[in-house]
Amino acid sequence: MADLDFITFFFQTMLNEEFKTKVKMAKSLDVTYRTLQINFQKLGNQKGGCLACQNLFLYCCRNNISVDRLYHRYLEEQHDKKKNDMSSVSWQHDIDISYNYPTPTSIREVAQMTKAGLLQWIYQYVLRNHLNSDTRSMAVELRLPESVLENALQNEDSMAYTLLFEQLLAYCARKGISIDSILREYVDS
Repeated sequence: MADLDFITFFFQTMLNEEFKTKVKMAKSLDVTYRTLQINFQKLGNQKGGCLACQNLFLYCCRNNISVDRLYHRYLEEQHDKKKNDMSSVSWQHDIDISYNYPTPTSIREVAQMTKAGLLQWIYQYVLRNHLNSDTRSMAVELRLPESVLENALQNEDSMAYTLLFEQLLAYCARKGISIDSILREYVDS
């Protein structure tokens, strides 16, 4: 599994199933169409996709779209690809996993609710609440060097930023930590 596969899956799935067009997606995420185009080009090159990533996570939060469900769906698809077995059990689409997030008037309003960006906030939340504020343990758990953690948090336009986001999502899935509940707490803070 490549390091940035979930972010690619996340963007492509949301485009195909929620937005239908990149123009609508850009408008809904409050980014320019050109920014979204650049974002998709970076995703395709595995160089990152952080330009609209935060807004897409916040969009999901605002519209009761479960990131946990999408992540589990992604894991199932990865498992199916590895097995190359099309007869495996498919995702249960009839399960109601919608959440009642607060509904701010715009993505910008949500983004301004906290000084820290979404990734920094999730990083600090997991570090504080699940790893006793131990950065070295965080690096080990995320399977990343500490220098990558520092670089990612300082430069949101870097590949390290998106890689850190991917690794945080994978860690949360492994440990049974709900991204949806973290997003709710972020919005509530």
